[in-house]
Amino acid sequence: YRGKHLVLGHSVAVKLMKPGKNSDHNRIQRFKREAKAVSLLQHPHIVSITDFGQTQGGQLFIVSEFVKGVTLSDILAETGPLPFSRVLRVFAQIMAAVEEAHGNQVIHRDLKPENIMVTTLRGGEDFLKLLDFGIAKVAGANPSLNVTVAGEVCGTPSYMSPEQIRGKPPTTQTDVYALGVLMFELLTGHAPFRGSTVEETLSMHLYEPRPSLVKEAPLGDVPSSMERVFQ
Repeated sequence: YRGKHLVLGHSVAVKLMKPGKNSDHNRIQRFKREAKAVSLLQHPHIVSITDFGQTQGGQLFIVSEFVKGVTLSDILAETGPLPFSRVLRVFAQIMAAVEEAHGNQVIHRDLKPENIMVTTLRGGEDFLKLLDFGIAKVAGANPSLNVTVAGEVCGTPSYMSPEQIRGKPPTTQTDVYALGVLMFELLTGHAPFRGSTVEETLSMHLYEPRPSLVKEAPLGDVPSSMERVFQ
């Protein structure tokens, strides 16, 4: 929700955890974990949290900065594949945000266009913010920060690494794999593996060879040397 700071008067974003029919301990812990994970990070390309708490009625909330803009997913839907030069500028910001997270032992685990906001600056440049650390994992943290268990599969199928699919513990390489999928999608307009079912998509990640980036990119501006980035 879009809210208003009653003292300062500026807009904020308010995320609420809708109550379920029954008490769900894991959902509550994941919501708290998101607030704690992002609070570890201070970076211009990562959304900042300004408050976290619980209402008198028991509803948990997270208050963060309000980011004006659209998601990368919205841009892809409107324009299709992005020019190679723009993707490089976009990715420099995304990777800076991920580097900050990994430097603080935070593994995002759900990198995808829907979780990246794009604001257009006055000069026309893209300015990105990484959002949604709801299933992030804090390496070496107190168990209260990490509520998933061995064998549990978390993530979005089109961007999941093989170890995620197999339910193995995530590492920073989990995010690196998702970054590769994301770059492929920005340059071609689609994810590299697109099955007709979730199961088929997951199987393709495990067993199918990656399609050629250069051949799939319709704008024809991707240098052949980029293929080595995905090996």
